[in-house]
This record gives sequence, structure tokens and C-alpha cells, in this order.
Amino acid sequence: MLVGLAASGRTPYVIGGLDYAKRLGAHTIAVACTPDSAIGRIAEIAIEPLPGAEVVTGSTRMKAGTAQKLVLNMLSTGAMIKMGKVYGNLMVDVQPSNQKLIERCKRIVCEATGVDRSQAEALLEITQYDVKLAILIEKTGLDAEQAAALLQQADGYLQKAMGSDVEAAKPVHWISCTCAIPMSDFPRLILHSRKTDAVRRFHPWVFSGAIKKTEGELRDGAIVEVYDDSGEFLAVGHYGTGSIAVKIFAYQPLTDLEQLFLSKLTTAYQLRQQLGFVDCSHTNCYRLVNAEADGFPGLIIDWYNGVAVIQAHSVGMYEQRKLLAQFLQEIYGSRLKAVYDKSASVLF
Repeated sequence: MLVGLAASGRTPYVIGGLDYAKRLGAHTIAVACTPDSAIGRIAEIAIEPLPGAEVVTGSTRMKAGTAQKLVLNMLSTGAMIKMGKVYGNLMVDVQPSNQKLIERCKRIVCEATGVDRSQAEALLEITQYDVKLAILIEKTGLDAEQAAALLQQADGYLQKAMGSDVEAAKPVHWISCTCAIPMSDFPRLILHSRKTDAVRRFHPWVFSGAIKKTEGELRDGAIVEVYDDSGEFLAVGHYGTGSIAVKIFAYQPLTDLEQLFLSKLTTAYQLRQQLGFVDCSHTNCYRLVNAEADGFPGLIIDWYNGVAVIQAHSVGMYEQRKLLAQFLQEIYGSRLKAVYDKSASVLF
């Protein structure tokens, strides 16, 4: 298969490539940002998002390039799923070629099976870090040889090997959840006296070098309060172990996380309504939550014709995904068909 991209829809070498692919008998897809494009008329399938005129005339790497990238993301994600590289919303065909990917293998096995880290490590040692095989062994109770034979019979498709009734292999249809979070005794981060100005100007990040000291037990994803060195409250957010130590989501003391997130999500939805994206006659896809711009640092939510796709870029937001799914159902009602979590591609 050949996918040809041209923002204008008429680039000569893309036309030539599509023509040649058709002569060879290959399937063809055209991605352009103009209606009824020249490449769209050549290809079997034409995908033509219409982002409108560029802010800088002729600079198609901006809106057109972004729109085409979104299309390619959807095509590549669909291809990975159809090729059996995905189990539920987890990319299970991982090659443990470095330490980062080895750790990712462990997290995926934990997420897919519910085992703890030490059990995941034991399963992966047995399977020589074959994630699919490790999951299959834990889920079925088979030994490694039996599980390998079953996976081979299923052509490497883990869901097929497990059977169609496997809960973890189904699309994510979150309907409700119970989320009780105590609103007191959060860990505290005290900033150096000269490092508070950015937070006071409502910058949504606190960098690790700004922290003078910490109080309380910290973990990746924990809700933390931020103070200056005189004890004045500044903000609250999710803690992270990287250079960005806190991603701030509120500048007042937190009393009700659920109400805060519902209010933010409703505001984001109402803004898209005002901009004409909701129930638009020209498109059924739009970005509902754009991270810091909507007061949700570390979170992206896209709407695709009834399917909400959540992508968390921080552990803190990932831990709130079921709460967010519940609120999406409250906002969209029967229009919401499913909530899909693709955070694993970023976090794991």
C-alpha cells in the first residue's frame, strides 16, 4: 500500500508515485487538504481534511501539516491494531532493546494482567521478555511452551489466542467510576524565594530546580501543594519525577477535585460549541481538551464522531482517566459511544 501526501493535492511526484503504485497493483490512499484533489481522484481512497487557509500564506507545514499528521496517526494506529500489535489499548509488540523499553514491558504486563512488578519481571524472564507470551501465560495458566503454541496458532494475535470474551482485550467503554480523593494532607513543595514569580504569573509548570524542600511522601502522579518559603499557598498540581516537577491545574486550595475537573471539562466543551466545532456540518472531529490551554496540563482529549480519545502525558492525569470518562458521559450523553485511552503509547 502507498499513502501519498500533498497539502495542495497536486504535487507532481506524489501523482507519479500513486500512478506507479496503481500500475503495480498496490492499494493507494491520498491525503490532501483540498477538496476533490488531483491525487484524491487517482487513489482508491481520498482523505481530505480541510483546515482552512494558513496563518502564513503558503506555509503548509502549519495547519495542513498538522491535519495530515493526525490522519497519519489514525492510519498507523489502525494498522498496528489490525496487525495484532495491540491488546486492548496497550502496544504489546515491544522489542526490549534498551532499559527504557525493558521497563515499558514490565508496566504493560502489570497493566494487562493486574500482577505486581515482581510478578511481571518473573513472567518476562520466563518468556525472554516476550510481552504477549507473558500476558497469555498469566491469563490462561498455560506453561510457556503451551502458550507459545497457542499464540502461534493465532498468528501472533493475542486477543485471538485469548478468545473474544477477554475483558482486557475489549475497547475501553468506561461508563462510571468511584473516585474518592481526600482533600487534605497533600505533600508540600516549598520553592526558593526567587523561584516563585513564574507561578504567581500563572505559569503551569514548576521545574525541579525551583524546589527548596519537600514535606510528605512524594510519588509520580501524586497531587501536591506548592508554597513559597514563607508558607504562602501558590498552587496545586500533579507531581512528576522529571525536570518538570509539578504540572499545575489550580491556583486555589483544592477542596473538590471532581467538581474542579467537571467545571474545566464543561468550560472546554462550551468553548468548542462557541467556536462551531460541536455538531458542525463540515467535520465530526475536534480537540476537546488541549492540555495547558484548557487547564489540564498533561492531558489531550480528542473527539472522533462519538468516540472520545484520551491521551495522558503525565501519571497524575492518567490516574484520573476514569473520572474524566465519567464526566465525558455526563456532558455528551447518548452521543458518546466509547472512551478510548491511548496513554500507553506515551507513558509506557
